[in-house]
Amino acid sequence: MALSIVARPVLGMRVDGWLPDRLRDAAWILDAVTALLGPAEGWDGRRAHPVTQEAAMAALEIAGRLVAGHHLLPEIFPLPDGGLQLEWHVFGAGVEIEVDGAGAPFGVATDAAGQALWERDFSVAEVSALDDLRRFVAKMAHNLESAR
Repeated sequence: MALSIVARPVLGMRVDGWLPDRLRDAAWILDAVTALLGPAEGWDGRRAHPVTQEAAMAALEIAGRLVAGHHLLPEIFPLPDGGLQLEWHVFGAGVEIEVDGAGAPFGVATDAAGQALWERDFSVAEVSALDDLRRFVAKMAHNLESAR
């Protein structure tokens, strides 16, 4: 039996109302990634590996940097190789980051028409790549906020 696993933020809902927004967002991301560390070998009903610590640490680092300055949280999915996928989608535009089981990320940012605007492998230490992706996520957050 395949297990459907995803961590999704709920718009307008935050962890522990007394925390400053950036800490609440960090707490949500940490809780989501930690929850995905639990599934055992074969969680997909086949041969999927458990999420690795390398993937979890890289995903936490990336997500923390990409949500800085706004509150658009990602959906987080486990991957069969022990990695994690982070996704932000607003009005058809999106940023998707796949962190493989070894902790190596690959990212793509698309516009509302599905056209790739940015796509490549990068490192969690590569500030320019993280800045590029943060700008895409911040623009989506701004577009969502403007539509409210």
